[in-house]
Amino acid sequence: MKVKLLVFAAALLALTSLSFAQNFVACFYYDGSQLTANCDGTGGALPDGTPMVIYYDANSNGPDAADQPATVCSNPPDCADGPAGTVNFNTFVINSAEVGLEPGQFLSEPCFTSSGITPSPSRYYIKLTAANGLVWMSPVFTLAVGPQDVYCGPWTCTPPPPPTCTPIPDTRAVTFAPVSGNVQDQAACITLCHAYPTVTVCVGPTLFGRLPEVVASSNCQCDPHQAAGYTFDGSMAGPWVWNAATMSYCQQIVLGPNGTEGCVELHFDYILAARVTDVQILPRDNSVSVSFKTASETNMARYEVRRNGNVVARLDANNGSTEHSYSYTDNSAANGTTYTYELVSVSVDGSTNLEATQAVTPDQNHALVTEYALHQNFPNPFNPTTSIRFDLVENNFVSLKIYNANGQEVSTIVNGNRQAGVNVVNFDATNLTSGLYFYTVKVGNVYSATKKMLLVK
Repeated sequence: MKVKLLVFAAALLALTSLSFAQNFVACFYYDGSQLTANCDGTGGALPDGTPMVIYYDANSNGPDAADQPATVCSNPPDCADGPAGTVNFNTFVINSAEVGLEPGQFLSEPCFTSSGITPSPSRYYIKLTAANGLVWMSPVFTLAVGPQDVYCGPWTCTPPPPPTCTPIPDTRAVTFAPVSGNVQDQAACITLCHAYPTVTVCVGPTLFGRLPEVVASSNCQCDPHQAAGYTFDGSMAGPWVWNAATMSYCQQIVLGPNGTEGCVELHFDYILAARVTDVQILPRDNSVSVSFKTASETNMARYEVRRNGNVVARLDANNGSTEHSYSYTDNSAANGTTYTYELVSVSVDGSTNLEATQAVTPDQNHALVTEYALHQNFPNPFNPTTSIRFDLVENNFVSLKIYNANGQEVSTIVNGNRQAGVNVVNFDATNLTSGLYFYTVKVGNVYSATKKMLLVK
């Protein structure tokens, strides 16, 4: 990866015998590959708003624990230790959409500005720490007096520290005790670790001579995350073994050597009810979509979608023995409002179970894109900034240009690959005169469109 540091320098102080008595203005512009959620380039680009910090390499020995963020001015916007109007900051964010770059790229706005006497040498580096602890680090670069282009790369990536896996107590056993005569629904959240990869699962005597039925699912919320790569067949045909000493059926759930440490929910019913999995409650544009699956169902009446405690949808149960999918879209939700949604299962005897809950806020950026579109800029008329939205069905190369009323190109906002979905970019017409303008988007060779906008100053 490569960082391009566009450094615009000016001798704001008269140079003396101290060669390091100097001022400079440095705009950090990153146009390399995406800064991604994982070091191997997977997980997608880090989102806009992810913060970065400029560090001063105090000992000229590269990044270490002794380095501190670059010193900020003592009295912005007029720094006591520099010329009037200078501002010295050390934090900025990924802003690819705002400045028309690819996702995971940035331009520091305003520029990082030194004030007063700069250290010698002026060695800095940029550090980005993602929410999961992953760290992206630029190489150390030296800023000198005078106009210059400083190329710095490649970036290095340090993955987040491995999660701490805490197993359940050393008994390493989960036992479901029946309540005779009742429909009993029980669940246990267990943690599988490589240090303790095996858990014994036991079920007491079942009603009506039935063998046990235990389902492993991902409904547990535990640290560090959901387990994967384990072996377990909790069906009635599974490898249950009668244990006369404990008067129960038992088998083991085992985390494989290449499995992922984490938690698993073991769910047991004497009379098999709903096994709800893959619940998704997602914000959309002026709507919220709810979807889920059931591995199997017995004696279920319906599923209810509730918003802020009120039922907004009732979905009749399928009551099949195989997987079934359900979905519902609440089109009465408004953008900018936060709602709490619940998915509740209701059995034929009227008993209920809360399957999932989620707070969501719809907005236009979560629109489900099914066709290419160029939207009217907002606001319109505008002065001097406005937002332009275009929708992409799939990733593609996009060109977005501004033309005046004479058909002359006055600005290129986007010229590169963009991701599928809703894309919003800002246009600043500070340097343009009032009048009618046109903006044209071209998406590869599959779509193009033009719309008008009016600049009024």
